[in-house]
Amino acid sequence: MTSDPETVLEVQSRCLGAIRALRLVGELDAYTAPAAQRKLDEVISGGGALRLIVDRTPLTFMATMGITLMMNLRAQVAGREGRLVLVLAFHGFPRRLFEVTGLVHRFEVRETIEEAVAVLRREGPDDGTR
Repeated sequence: MTSDPETVLEVQSRCLGAIRALRLVGELDAYTAPAAQRKLDEVISGGGALRLIVDRTPLTFMATMGITLMMNLRAQVAGREGRLVLVLAFHGFPRRLFEVTGLVHRFEVRETIEEAVAVLRREGPDDGTR
């Protein structure tokens, strides 16, 4: 391949108060996953419980490596007594891949970043997927 993985997949990060939000833009596959993993490691390396949103709606392609990455992230966040919310648009390719593999129900999923932020700002227990 001639392109840099970071030009194929951009990982945008921002803080929304105590919430960290990541937006994955481009293609997530075996080639770009190591760069994405490095960015995820940076975000989760801080101390304390973590409230994290991963917005996958801008992905144009996602291979099974993207699911592996999210499964590992879910375990890491849970290990820190944190909470992970995935943003998967109802009619999008990333959501379809999670549905086909049967994993959509193993994650807390919202359809928009606004919904994800709202659910993480509310007090109370994890209320599951919609």
